[in-house]
Amino acid sequence: MADQRSILIVDDDSEVRALLDELLRGEGYKVRVAKTGAEALASVEKDQPDLVMMDIKLPDQDGIALLRTLKQGHSDMEVIV
Repeated sequence: MADQRSILIVDDDSEVRALLDELLRGEGYKVRVAKTGAEALASVEKDQPDLVMMDIKLPDQDGIALLRTLKQGHSDMEVIV
């Protein structure tokens, strides 16, 4: 589907990632997951999602710091923390 909306889920909890992945795919979204801030940044650089849903506490960095980094390079990207 060319116009399928994409969502990146960033959370270190595998159960949260799996639940959100399943729910959002069921609603027709293209979903990618990351468990660290570094994985999230790499994923966004590869292919910018329409929305990032992320945890505020990540194992490698603070979610607010990641938000700032994401918004510096992609100010138009929507992010839910």
